[in-house]
Amino acid sequence: MLYTHLKKTPLLLIFMQIILISMVHGTRKQGKLKEMYVCGNSAYPLRAVENAFVSVTRLFRKGKTNQLIPYTGTTRLPIFKGWTGDYYEAKVKGSILWDFSSTKRKVKGYVVVNKGREGGSLIGVVGISDDGTYSVCEKKNLRSTRSSALKYN
Repeated sequence: MLYTHLKKTPLLLIFMQIILISMVHGTRKQGKLKEMYVCGNSAYPLRAVENAFVSVTRLFRKGKTNQLIPYTGTTRLPIFKGWTGDYYEAKVKGSILWDFSSTKRKVKGYVVVNKGREGGSLIGVVGISDDGTYSVCEKKNLRSTRSSALKYN
């Protein structure tokens, strides 16, 4: 039966079907885009950052700012333009989900919060590496946990 089908079908059409099948076969769903904060070679899920921010504002409401670390990093980071007041940093709880670096240097994630009358506002997320250098985390949509995801998004 296949032989008679091939005999009647033009060669060009068979060739096109093979190409179409190979193209469809090669594609696969990459997964959902996830909002992450990317600092250097590390990425933090949005939920972990939000949880850290909530824990800081809870301490603001209770008046327990002595449990928070005043932000001591350079204020020349772009997230601080136009903000005044007291800044506090709080470590993003939980382990770093993904570390893309070939070296084992981890970048610790910190939320930086500006204390305001209504409880505080999230200024941004800062990554502090083991050698003490600060970098601003950028919010990105990542599709995968591979290092290539950081380069192209």
